[in-house]
Amino acid sequence: MSELTKQRRSKRALKKMTETADFSDMVQETEAGLERQTLALHELAGEADALAAAARNLEAMIARFRS
Repeated sequence: MSELTKQRRSKRALKKMTETADFSDMVQETEAGLERQTLALHELAGEADALAAAARNLEAMIARFRS
């Protein structure tokens, strides 16, 4: 195998490894972003539950006031 062929193969292999590493980084960033979004959604769900409970309490107070 000629030196030029070795260099080309080496260059292609390096390019493929770089692309794989870049893809791996993108996957990790995406996973981290999804984890942050999931935590934010859980927080929002908790706040929605608290608001729903407050609304029920308010409705009960209004019902008592009317009776």
